[in-house]
Formats: sequence, C-alpha cells, structure tokens
Amino acid sequence: MPGRLFPVEIFYPPEPERDYMEAAMRTVMQVHLCEKPGDILLFLTGEEEIEEACKRIQREGAAVAEQAGEVLALPLYSSLPPAMQNRIFEPAPGPKRPGGPPGRKEFDV
Repeated sequence: MPGRLFPVEIFYPPEPERDYMEAAMRTVMQVHLCEKPGDILLFLTGEEEIEEACKRIQREGAAVAEQAGEVLALPLYSSLPPAMQNRIFEPAPGPKRPGGPPGRKEFDV
C-alpha cells in the first residue's frame, strides 16, 4: 500500500528443493508455529496451486490451532471475484481461548 511500510522477513531455503510445494507448506507451518504474530505471504505459480495450498494450510493449521493460534489461509489471484479478494483486509482471527496465541492470516498469491 502506498505510504505504508511494514517490516518484512523473507524465508527461503539455502539450496533448491526437489518439491517446492512441500517445502513451501513446511515453511508456512514453521513460521506459524515459531515466529511472532504477523501475516504470511506465499507466492505460488498458479490458481490451482494456490487453491490447493489454502486447503492444505487450513487443514494443517487446524491441527495446531490450540498451541499456535488459528491460521486463515486466503487465496489471491486476478480471476478471483473482488469480494473474495477484499477478504485479505479483514482482521486476523483472535485467540481461540483467553490468553491464547493470536491467529494469523496467510495469503497465497
């Protein structure tokens, strides 16, 4: 967004991966479990991959929601209806229990 600066950390493997999708899923979950609160932005190559990644992250995130907070995986690509694209501006999920870890949003672009 013009005029706004947000701190960004970039995570990437030191060497090429045989299965980049598997590596991406592993990295997203590692960030969700180990890093401080904030959104995750994952770049993928196409609509089908983006949709599959969102499903997988929702499923894997649900399994760790009690310890790491809820993760809301949102797709973002050009043919997605505007109302669906605007979901990225909604707040991240709150803690599942009082004092619990906050949730986070994860965008697949």
